[in-house]
Amino acid sequence: MTLYQFKLLAEDQQMDLVWNEAVYVGDIQLTFTSILLYQLNSFFIEIACFKPNNKYFIVRSFSNINELKPYLNQIELSEFMM
Repeated sequence: MTLYQFKLLAEDQQMDLVWNEAVYVGDIQLTFTSILLYQLNSFFIEIACFKPNNKYFIVRSFSNINELKPYLNQIELSEFMM
């Protein structure tokens, strides 16, 4: 599936794909919201979880790796070094 195909889906279909096929990458914790990052094929999806009521919704999907900068501090580079 491409990013374009993903964006054409209804949000409930997008969420099903994320929960069933995407790989969790990381998250950003805010006061009332968690932003969860997932990868599906060659693109990424950010899902917000509103903490007070545990409501989830898709924030955005993208393929530009420069958009990953807020998550880079979560990657332990020593795991990739030999």
